[in-house]
Amino acid sequence: MKQITKQEFEKLIFKALKDEFGFKFYFDDEMPPKSALLPPEANGVSYRAYRPGRVDCIVIIRWEKDYIETLKTLFHEITHMELFLMQESLPSVLKEVEAELVAYMVLEELGAYYLGIKSYLSEFLMLYSELYYRYEKNEPLSDDTCLLWQVKHSDILWQNIEGRQPPTIEILREVAHRISRAAGALLRPTIKAWRCRFQCQQSTADYRQLVLFD
Repeated sequence: MKQITKQEFEKLIFKALKDEFGFKFYFDDEMPPKSALLPPEANGVSYRAYRPGRVDCIVIIRWEKDYIETLKTLFHEITHMELFLMQESLPSVLKEVEAELVAYMVLEELGAYYLGIKSYLSEFLMLYSELYYRYEKNEPLSDDTCLLWQVKHSDILWQNIEGRQPPTIEILREVAHRISRAAGALLRPTIKAWRCRFQCQQSTADYRQLVLFD
């Protein structure tokens, strides 16, 4: 099964998502003039460019060696752009958790279960719910790793995960569905091809390890 190339991705996937959302998509090595720079430590960026008489919504990502990471970054940045007005007044940690949550929702819809996506999705859903309710109660939020660890390992929160989902979760699910509907038919075969390659590499690595320690 043939894997998708960067050029094919740009021609097919970017076009399908542009038709759905109206955004302009670029890879970081093909950024438009006067665009926002992509920081070295970032995999993607999204912003609104104000032109005379119009606003351009621009998403820029890197083409990663890890194909799934490329997709996750793309979905993450689409979420920021689509929810720009809703997220405008939110603390940055809540914005980022929302975007990551949508990215994992899309990956699950596209069938990327083999990478532990279901586990990540559950963790981010619980984290988002906890941060949302803390925000609603005007409690200070931060990306403190201690807080994130406490939420992730709270048995009480895990037991109540379904009943604690905030009302905004439906908005996030709708964004995920739109991404999946727009490009899902094109993306599913590419994920399957990537999975085959990934599993072959893992099998080869496991075999080499067995030979080394035999």
